[in-house]
Amino acid sequence: MLLVKDLPVQQYVQEAVLTKDRRREVRLTTRDDDLLIEAAGLQGVSVTEFMLNTAVADAEKVVTTHHTIELGTRAYKDFLAALDAPAVAPPERLDHPGRRLPSSTLMSKGGLHTLTTPPAWQVKWGA
Repeated sequence: MLLVKDLPVQQYVQEAVLTKDRRREVRLTTRDDDLLIEAAGLQGVSVTEFMLNTAVADAEKVVTTHHTIELGTRAYKDFLAALDAPAVAPPERLDHPGRRLPSSTLMSKGGLHTLTTPPAWQVKWGA
């Protein structure tokens, strides 16, 4: 496999195509800065790349955790019953006309049911 900067060529090209047009600044102690410099050096990347990769990975975990519901069998049945119950229209329309809500993923394993909705940054709203 051909690698560029320790990445497969396809992934490297995909990452290079993305335009980074946002900026974040952070204040940190000398100790934290030294730690980041050492960690980035050990991974062979710049401090900026290390911080961004780590922060984005952590952010994805946090958001995914908050978009996942795990239910036992009884709670899952109650949840489905609530979804199947007749809808009561709110006094005023809350959604946007023509906008489709994102789909959810449901997985069941050994009496545990997991419902996952995509985080807002992954949602592609459409008609």
